[in-house]
Amino acid sequence: MLGSENELNIIALKKGKPTMRCLIAYYSLTGTTRKLAERASKEIGADLAEVRAQRYRPGFFVFIRGSSDSWKGRLPAIEVNGPAPDNYDLVLTMAPVWAGHASPPIRSYLAQNRDKFKKAAFVLTCGNRCGPAAFEEMTELSGATPEISLLLREREIKSSNYMPPQLASFLNGLKLREAA
Repeated sequence: MLGSENELNIIALKKGKPTMRCLIAYYSLTGTTRKLAERASKEIGADLAEVRAQRYRPGFFVFIRGSSDSWKGRLPAIEVNGPAPDNYDLVLTMAPVWAGHASPPIRSYLAQNRDKFKKAAFVLTCGNRCGPAAFEEMTELSGATPEISLLLREREIKSSNYMPPQLASFLNGLKLREAA
């Protein structure tokens, strides 16, 4: 593990380099994306902001409602437990894919914070079929072109005990130690 944000700042300051402040904003219905976001946060020393939507509570009908809302492009009311993205150099947004789109709660978050991202990166988790349209939609809603994007399939997530190798490589690629 790379250590906490404070440890990274201390190491970077000793080397005379400023560090990039990173926020991980995520939505998770089942806990899969939450687990990945928490692990990624520990790896890179990022703060967390959890996006919640009362409209989507675990249960049978949530998948029908969520799929319908995804297809129709609905943006539900959300609550965010965590800091605003304005004060961060990079916002890493993580969410599941529902019916070929990033989940409606994370799309609401992106739309509400449009043009507040200095730099952005996106991670999407999905079952099997996931197209690039979800990333394009996230770019459009946020007003930010991602520095890097990653799609993680369920089998890749479940095949690793701690963190999928693809996510570890992705995090290394963010280059968080140097501010732009």
